[in-house]
Amino acid sequence: MVTAEENKMLTQVGPGTPGGELLRRYWYPIAAAAELDENPVKSIRLLGEDLVLYRDRSGTLGLIDSLCAHRRAHLVLGVPEESGLRCPYHGWRFNENGQCLEQPAEKDRGHPYCEKVKLKAYPVRVACGAVFAYLGPLPAPELPMWDLMTEENVLHEIAYATLPCNWFQSMENAVDQDHLDWLHVAFSDYVLERQGRPDLRKRFWRPGEHKGDGDRARLKEMLYERNNLGILRRAVYGDRTKDDVDWRIGIQVVFPNFARAVNDLQIRVPVDDAHFTYFLIRAHWLKPGDVAKQDKVPYFHIPVPIEDPNRMGEIKWKDLDAHATQDMAAWIAQGAISDRTKELLCESDKGVRLLREMFLEQVQVVASGKDPLNVFRDPGEAKSISVPHVEDEDNWGYQQTQLRSRARTANKWSPVLTELIRKYFDEQEASEILKDPVH
Repeated sequence: MVTAEENKMLTQVGPGTPGGELLRRYWYPIAAAAELDENPVKSIRLLGEDLVLYRDRSGTLGLIDSLCAHRRAHLVLGVPEESGLRCPYHGWRFNENGQCLEQPAEKDRGHPYCEKVKLKAYPVRVACGAVFAYLGPLPAPELPMWDLMTEENVLHEIAYATLPCNWFQSMENAVDQDHLDWLHVAFSDYVLERQGRPDLRKRFWRPGEHKGDGDRARLKEMLYERNNLGILRRAVYGDRTKDDVDWRIGIQVVFPNFARAVNDLQIRVPVDDAHFTYFLIRAHWLKPGDVAKQDKVPYFHIPVPIEDPNRMGEIKWKDLDAHATQDMAAWIAQGAISDRTKELLCESDKGVRLLREMFLEQVQVVASGKDPLNVFRDPGEAKSISVPHVEDEDNWGYQQTQLRSRARTANKWSPVLTELIRKYFDEQEASEILKDPVH
């Protein structure tokens, strides 16, 4: 059983908390780079800190304290200059290092003291269409480039949603194989009933198989094992064997905060104790022989099916026919911060136990002054890191399943997937797929 003190370690993300100090050793995606084309200044809350992300007119990115050092005006109203961001209230200007560059009124009166004023600032990097931030001690580790981020001849996209619950509730879902049969099959069928579409048959989550075929698709054996990246999930379904990819390759959960799921890196970004951003970096494979052309990585928002865990009666059933939103509903339904001291864990919860043990263990690693798991200091090691997944043996085969099954992950709202459906299917079949998101 988790104690109240352990639960705090698992859920508190702010500065000075044990879990927060661990989490500050990692880079986090905080925005789609394309967002800054539409609005060059964005308010950011990350690990309990309020910040402003901006891009100045020379293209330099900065992530600085949200409030001006002068009269505490919010810098989300700031004006990007050729160099830095200018406060709208009295014109103080700050660069990407937080250094004050200009104090107009003080300069006019002969009393500038810019060199003495510096806002909190953090490093940012752009990779695969996402802006990443690091809030930990310097020197910053290398930004790890996971395989889906470096995949060639794919179309990338970004998707995200900010949810009203703690990040660890979502992360535990990544080591819970048994929820697939219930949340994404049985509950999904109930959603269709609520939507007035009970005649639609729910496809199973592997190509060519359907739930409802008796014992053939049931989970028969499960194993969670630690490896150099985090936790590997292995499974045997129905009449399959351990020679099948579900066991032989499995699904990799990467400590501390993401999993490779089909063509997504599903990253949990802690906002504060009671909120997190579910951030997807997606790679859509093309038909062999096709060449990807992409000027910029597009992004879209995933709808949040429950806005407030204190008002569970206000559920957006129309959005619950997709795996991403079904997961979100289950995480939010546990409350803003789950009270794990009252839960009843079972034999099927081995993965959850293992994840908690690893997190508490790595808290102690950081407390001892060492780098935790998956902090990379070697640029060569960080430039392309493999996260094995069952799709690797037939990327195009799985991509075709993605095209036809829009309920998987967040496909229902994907502009790139819509484009590919129209590209690879004739007009009639494309129309049928697009009008039926659980096809």
